[in-house]
Amino acid sequence: MLACNNEKNILPLMDYEELIEKGYYLREAGDYEQAIHIYTKAISINPTSLSAWYLRGSCYMNSG
Repeated sequence: MLACNNEKNILPLMDYEELIEKGYYLREAGDYEQAIHIYTKAISINPTSLSAWYLRGSCYMNSG
């Protein structure tokens, strides 16, 4: 994948699994807002993925 500082340019190049992994690391770092954004993108690629929905929900719960 190409390195780029602009998140909007990176996301379309990432596949579903990469998005889930990136969301996981963001969630673990406590960056729930960005993790929610990443999981939402993953859901748009694979809307039947229970894990993406669950992980996004857990970010909403932890974000207060």
